[in-house]
Amino acid sequence: LSRDSVTVGQVVEFELTADDVNHGFALYRGDQLVAQTQAMPGFTNRLRVRFDAPGEYRVLCLEYCGVGHHTMRAVINAVAAQ
Repeated sequence: LSRDSVTVGQVVEFELTADDVNHGFALYRGDQLVAQTQAMPGFTNRLRVRFDAPGEYRVLCLEYCGVGHHTMRAVINAVAAQ
């Protein structure tokens, strides 16, 4: 599980692709889906997200993609600018 931090108001661009099968990249804040896109072999999707509120954002895979599916997650902490 990786953990990264961003500043509230910051725009982050995710570049998503896959080596094997399709994956559903989803970003949640609490139980609310903030953004989602697909990661597909041979194609790069770009997803730009502005982190408007402080707190913990979870990245999860929305599609069952195989035995490693449960490890495809991360946490992004949005913190107030100082």
